[in-house]
Amino acid sequence: MCKLRLSYFNQPAALSASAKPSVRSPTHRCSQVGPVPAATWVVVCLVMLSSFTGCAMSAPMHVVHPPRLKVPMASRIAFAPIVADDQLSAELEQALVAQMPAQRADLQLLTAKDLVAASPVRLASTAPLTGDLTALLAARQAKAELLLMGEVVQNDLGQLQGQPNNLPPEAAQFNANNASFLAPAAVKRPERLAIAWRVLDVPTGRVIGNQTLAIDRIQADRQYPDLPFAFPMPRERVVAASARQTWQSVAPYIEKEDAILALPWLQPGASQIRRGNGYARIGRWEQAETEWTIAATRHPWSNTAKHNLALAQAAREDFESAKYTLGTMGPLRMRKRQSETLVWIDQRHRWHHEALGLPPPEGGWAFPDPVLEAERPLATSVAPDPEDAPWWTAIPGTKPPGWTWRQWLFQPWAL
Repeated sequence: MCKLRLSYFNQPAALSASAKPSVRSPTHRCSQVGPVPAATWVVVCLVMLSSFTGCAMSAPMHVVHPPRLKVPMASRIAFAPIVADDQLSAELEQALVAQMPAQRADLQLLTAKDLVAASPVRLASTAPLTGDLTALLAARQAKAELLLMGEVVQNDLGQLQGQPNNLPPEAAQFNANNASFLAPAAVKRPERLAIAWRVLDVPTGRVIGNQTLAIDRIQADRQYPDLPFAFPMPRERVVAASARQTWQSVAPYIEKEDAILALPWLQPGASQIRRGNGYARIGRWEQAETEWTIAATRHPWSNTAKHNLALAQAAREDFESAKYTLGTMGPLRMRKRQSETLVWIDQRHRWHHEALGLPPPEGGWAFPDPVLEAERPLATSVAPDPEDAPWWTAIPGTKPPGWTWRQWLFQPWAL
């Protein structure tokens, strides 16, 4: 039998049709299986890579921001008359008084009328207070620490309803005839207001800050969802939103930001993690934290669940736990995303402490404060004495005492 099999497999290739065996040989069967296409290997590699990395998505998170200027407690802030038309200037002054943040109830606000009453020169109106010297003297007389002076540089609020336009009859008729050719209100540019502000230190008369704040109706409705209920008219909403922007210079404020979440696909617990992502997308961070906590408990190696759980802890202002959770990610962690999230959380942690006037945490910050070159002490460079060097420095390639082999083999090379 063995001889017959050997002779059968060693037959020459050129055989007649009648001499072909009726049973297919193993060599013939193997020849039908070709190599695996390269596209198949690419798909397999992408699937395995996506199982470890996944994708990303964003979720809104409200973050506390510190004021742009550090204003001491119980300070007196004076607002000079805003350089604009009389109607808009009065509306902005009323909005500034109404939109004063409750977080800085210790501040005392001085309006333009208060500056007129405190001015050493008897003024018939508030118009002279738009000048730097007159407003500064009045603010010093009122014992104010800061003086805010504003000027409207862009006014696209439109005309008030019922307000006369003071146009001749021919011009009014011309505008009425061309009204049908104008773009509808739905495609017109939204109402917009831009104010250039300057902040002066009253005792010294020095300008300590200047900024131009601009906002339109669409931005106002997005940043302040409560304004459309309080002010149905677009002009009133934009004026109120501009007043809130102005108060951000001296008071903490809350702003909505986008937090980057990890989105897994082919991982254990991926469906539960994605369910938590859906809760976070609609602002329900407590339910999202519950889902991610269960996923991280059931699957301790799931770095995606730990990454999103750290963001949920930061959403409830538990920044210490958020940093600790990021540090527990396994060896297959997403290094770039983990580093970016740690920087993001540490920066919001700093803003939270600065806005509420809290001291630094006991564990310190994840990243040290930057030190200016002028504040760094100058290091004296002294040439080392060869007699004071350890004995092992005389032998090339010797591992220093106290070093591990890993530290010695993987030490950085200095060329």
